[in-house]
Amino acid sequence: MSKHTLAERLGKMVGFRNLLIHGYGKIDDMQMLNIMRNNLGDVRQYLDAIKTIIEEHTGGEC
Repeated sequence: MSKHTLAERLGKMVGFRNLLIHGYGKIDDMQMLNIMRNNLGDVRQYLDAIKTIIEEHTGGEC
């Protein structure tokens, strides 16, 4: 696991998304494939965190 916090890693994802969507730069196909294969754990961790927050606010019902 990265030494960066989940929030920091998600912030980097937003920056990368901006490159993809707005065309701020040329994206290397291999870089994109690497990110898609190796960095989805951060998205899963984010979804787990949201689920936990919802459960805390709904008494365990999701």
